Amino acid sequence: MNFDSNPMHQEIFNLGLDVGAISAYLCCCGIAAEGEVSRSRLLHVWNQGEEALNAAMEILEARNIITTFKQEGELFYQVHPPRFWLNPV
Repeated sequence: MNFDSNPMHQEIFNLGLDVGAISAYLCCCGIAAEGEVSRSRLLHVWNQGEEALNAAMEILEARNIITTFKQEGELFYQVHPPRFWLNPV
């Protein structure tokens, strides 16, 4: 499932998300531009610790900005375009 070749959208900056969530989104987009976004690839570029990454990814997943899935036992993330993002409840 690949929505577009350049998944980064400026709308991310207008959602009021915290810096960690925006940073995680930007990391995911950078990786997605080159291929699949695996947890291991994301951890390789993430420098704020795994707990901070988990918190950021939970925020992004709750807003449907990303979707998490497993493939062959490894965790992956799909970055969605803004038309699929959810507003906070």
